[in-house]
Amino acid sequence: MFVFRLCVALLAALALAGPALADAVLVEGTLVDASGAPASGTVEAYLGGDVGPDGTATLEPLATAIAAADGRFSLSLAPTQDLADVAAANGGYLNVDLVGESGGDVYYQAIVRRYEGGAWLDGAGAAPRDADLAPTGPRAPGGATICILRKTLVGAERRHTAIGELHNASDVAFSRLTYGRRADSEISVGFSATGATWSLRGSYHVGNLENSAQTTPIASDDWGHRLLTDFSFGKYRYVNTCGGQWYTVKPRFWVPGRYIGADNSELDHHCLDRHAAYASHFGAYDSFARSTNRYWRFAAAAVVGLGTGGLELNAQSGLSTWVDVLWKFGGAPHHYLCGNDGPISTSHRIFAGA
Repeated sequence: MFVFRLCVALLAALALAGPALADAVLVEGTLVDASGAPASGTVEAYLGGDVGPDGTATLEPLATAIAAADGRFSLSLAPTQDLADVAAANGGYLNVDLVGESGGDVYYQAIVRRYEGGAWLDGAGAAPRDADLAPTGPRAPGGATICILRKTLVGAERRHTAIGELHNASDVAFSRLTYGRRADSEISVGFSATGATWSLRGSYHVGNLENSAQTTPIASDDWGHRLLTDFSFGKYRYVNTCGGQWYTVKPRFWVPGRYIGADNSELDHHCLDRHAAYASHFGAYDSFARSTNRYWRFAAAAVVGLGTGGLELNAQSGLSTWVDVLWKFGGAPHHYLCGNDGPISTSHRIFAGA
C-alpha cells in the first residue's frame, strides 16, 4: 500500500511540474585553426553577467559540444525558468560567452540571445548566423583543456557612450530622443589573451528593468550630433584551472545622464539628392515618431581605458518601445526627413533637410 501511495504521489508531482522544456539550438558554427582549416575540439557556453560581491565568480557551463574533424559544432539549451529570470532582468536578452579549445588553442566569442517562439534568436530577433571561431591568442600551457573557469573583476570605469543621434534642418519646433524605460543597447566586448593586445569579440546586450528614462529635446535648427550617455565597463580576468588565462572588457550597466557628442551635421540637407530615394515630406506643424527597429551601430561609440591603451567599442541601440525619436515641425510648408538605407520607418539612421 505504501509503494502504491508513493507512486501515486510521484505521478501527481510530475503532472504538476508539467512537461520538460525542450532544448533549442543556441548556436552552431565551426572551429578553425590559425591557418583557417577546420579543427576538432570542445566548445562550451557560459552565462555572461557580473561577478559576486567579492568580485569573483566560478563559472559552470550551460552547454557543451564536441567539434568533429570538420570543425562543426552545435550547442543546444533549454529555456529554463532560471534563464528566463536572468533574461527578464536584462530586457529579455541573455549574454553568453562561448569558450572553446582545440589542441591548446583558446577560442572566445560573446553572443546575445533571446528566446521566442520556441527558438533562440540573436539580438536583432533573427535566426542566428553560424559562429566561426578562430584562435584568440597564445596556446594554453601543455595543451590544457578547459576545466573550471574563474572570473575576477580587476577594474571598472564609467565612459561616455554613443546611444543615438538627432538631426534637425530649419524651422523645427524640436526633436527628441528618449532612452529608457529600459536601457537597450548592444555594446562590443573586448578580448585579450595577454592583457596587452586587444580585439573585439562579439557584443553584450545592456538592459535594465528599472522604470527610468532620460529624454533629450533639441530645439536648434541645422543641428546634428551624436547623443551620449554613461555606461559602466569592467575588465575581467578569466583563469582556467587546467592552465591559461585571458581578459575581457565588457559593458556592465547603464548610468543615466546625457552629453552632446561629435558634430555630424554635414550629413544633413541631402534628402533631395544623396538620399532622395528614401526622403519623406512633411507639412506645417506635422510630426513624425518612431519606436521600432534597430538603430545605427556607432563605431568607436566608447573608448575604454582599463589598461587597454584606449579600446574602441561599438554600440547599437534598439529603437524599440524603450528607445524612440520624435520630430515636431514648424509652420513652414515643406520639411524633409530621409533614411540612409531605407524609408525613415525602417532605416538605421534618419537625416534632415532638403
